[in-house]
Amino acid sequence: MLWSFLTGEYSEDEENRQERLINTNSSRKRRRKISIWRDRMVWWFQDEVLIGWGTKSEWVFAVCWTVWLCLLAAHSSDHVYIKLVRHLGVMAVSQLPTCTLLALKSHWSPFQAFLKLSHEELDPYHRALGRIIIILSTLHGVLYIQFFLAHHVIPEAGKAYVVVVGLSAVCALWVLGICSISKVRKRSYRVFYGFHHAMFIAIMLCLFIHVAVARPFVLESVLIYLMNQLLRSTNTKSLAAELNFNNDSNVLKISIAIPSDSRDYPAGSSVNISTGSRHWLQKFCSGYFSNPFTITYERSTGMFTIYLKTRGKRTKALATLPKQTIMSVEGPYGKASTYEASLPGYLIGHADRVLLVAGGVGATFVFSVAHGLLERIQEKQIKNLRKFLTVVWVVRNEDDIARADSILQRGNKDSDTAVLADVTTLYFSQPSWNDVNPDAEPELFDLVEDPNEDQPLRPLVKSESDADHTGVEKPQFGRPSFKEIVEDFLGDMAAEKTAAVAVCGPLSLRKDLRRAVGCHVQKGAKVWWHEEKFGQ
Repeated sequence: MLWSFLTGEYSEDEENRQERLINTNSSRKRRRKISIWRDRMVWWFQDEVLIGWGTKSEWVFAVCWTVWLCLLAAHSSDHVYIKLVRHLGVMAVSQLPTCTLLALKSHWSPFQAFLKLSHEELDPYHRALGRIIIILSTLHGVLYIQFFLAHHVIPEAGKAYVVVVGLSAVCALWVLGICSISKVRKRSYRVFYGFHHAMFIAIMLCLFIHVAVARPFVLESVLIYLMNQLLRSTNTKSLAAELNFNNDSNVLKISIAIPSDSRDYPAGSSVNISTGSRHWLQKFCSGYFSNPFTITYERSTGMFTIYLKTRGKRTKALATLPKQTIMSVEGPYGKASTYEASLPGYLIGHADRVLLVAGGVGATFVFSVAHGLLERIQEKQIKNLRKFLTVVWVVRNEDDIARADSILQRGNKDSDTAVLADVTTLYFSQPSWNDVNPDAEPELFDLVEDPNEDQPLRPLVKSESDADHTGVEKPQFGRPSFKEIVEDFLGDMAAEKTAAVAVCGPLSLRKDLRRAVGCHVQKGAKVWWHEEKFGQ
């Protein structure tokens, strides 16, 4: 030691140690800045370009992939016009197998398996790739027609079967695309589903006849399509169900027992249900006969429950079934079904705080996840429950939940067991129906029943009626301020901690919440975000 000090080696080691500490702190700050920048970019890509027009990531993918395919077509054409026209058609047809594979609903999909994404997350890219195919096919057809006009061979070309079936395929693609737009899907899912599959079969037949180079891609697409239908049919089971219908509220509760040999139904996942047991052909076309619904799964009872509002023909038909019946159940599907330890298990292991927001019957998804979290919180013995889990439920008025008390359980003040009411803040966004018009018939959940419905929550004229039946001790009256809610939730959270935010409700509610959370993401907050929605 003395020799080291005299020779200067000791001081050099000390200096190196201090330098390493400085470098470590600098490296930590650099990693933190990179992490913040990455989170901001991910959040930006997840934002919509315009409401209902898809996210920025979908647009970036669509534009980049379209340009790449056009460059490939141009590069292989050797500056020859007719080659460019042909290669645009080949590029369009070559995307059919991938587009069909992205539509695969089963968990056996390679995209779902390798990317750990659900069918609902992959579906926007399926639609984007479908639009690319329509654009390139249309360019292929239009440029060929221009070529025929320039050479004055339209009459002869119109008699050629190759041209006729090619134009038929382009027309079928446009019919398929028009029937796939959001308004058509929301108005009649059966029209969308029926035309989607009918036009797909017509397109495959036309392309198979049209040109030989398209046939390998057609055969691949048809094989994937048949595999999808087969996997969906094998994932459909006939299960015993108990129905309870409330005539006053038009709310149907369906309780379905899960056989011991069936796969698990994770909290927050969805299933497709239809009436009665199906034979093999109906199971093969199961999507045409069924509707998707979010389930509330109870591990203790081995049953899952579905709450639905009877509005359309299919849901009204379900309400007419006997109390004890057999139902065809396909699933589970959804983002919640992709986690090995279920969505609540994932949140417990990866999030330091959880905020769940529901609008109307969006509570079916949110409360299912919340119940799963509460079960695991009690197992993990997590302290400061309210700090870890916050649930916000927005409804029109007290009448909307007066008959839905089975969704929100009241806590027992003499018990230490936490229940959903302990962590839930309830907001009444409108006056009580009975206060406004006591003689009229209430329409339960009408404002927020459809998660795709873009209707603003109107200001409240405060109700004077007692809200104690909800099980929430201090319900709030008026439109919730998500800026204040998110500030309370994220304001004092440490920079290295991760928060999880999940929402299911109307478009306006999701948009306001995302805007409030986005402000904190820009400041450096680490947020895992999830929106539960159907048909978009």
